[in-house]
Amino acid sequence: MTKKLYYFFILISAIIAQNSLSLPDVEGDVGDSLIYNVYVDNEESFVGFQFDIELNESLSLDFSSPELTSRAVDHTLQVIDLGENRFRFFSFSQTQSNFSGQSGSILTFQIFLNANPGSFQTQLFNPVLGNENSVNIVSSFSNGQITVIGSKAIYNPTIIDLGRVALESEQSFEFTIHNEGNSSLIINNIQPSTSDITIQNLQINDISPGDFETITLFFTTENRGPISENILITTNEFSNE
Repeated sequence: MTKKLYYFFILISAIIAQNSLSLPDVEGDVGDSLIYNVYVDNEESFVGFQFDIELNESLSLDFSSPELTSRAVDHTLQVIDLGENRFRFFSFSQTQSNFSGQSGSILTFQIFLNANPGSFQTQLFNPVLGNENSVNIVSSFSNGQITVIGSKAIYNPTIIDLGRVALESEQSFEFTIHNEGNSSLIINNIQPSTSDITIQNLQINDISPGDFETITLFFTTENRGPISENILITTNEFSNE
């Protein structure tokens, strides 16, 4: 008679509470502003927080705008400008009150989107969620991204030297308009500063991101001597001026 032996293996896994901070991915139009959030998802209670956020130079923090959300109880908030577009946010409760809830934004602030379209990372450094025993319970954190939507015109060349031109002769020249933004570049008008420069058969469609248009102009004059003229181009590109 044989005996069957059965072995039971019990695997015990330690369950670690998930307490995370995250910065969102958002977008807005160049020249505008937006309200940015810092989110916390927590399985454990916390009474305060501290972390640094670094912004790209194309973004600006409204230093008077940071405020705690309704998850705060009797907490206070301090913001320190560390320089180089890096800011420290610190919040605590003198009564050791816990932030309410287990998910959602704990902090908001306003960011200005300056005149440079593109995607820019928002970075968290040294995140701390402190519990009533002054223990950092953060298990993970993630950075965010702000996408600034807009067109950006690059002209090449910006100065054109035609050299010596015979009187009443016609000489053509051209330049290109590149769109290095992430939305369509609309050319509203191209206006030379003199009637000596003309544009023939100008038909410009909207310039898509990453694309370009070549503009051909013609110069003829009855005037002698050095001549210096400008070409005014108006577009939908945002300007701080």
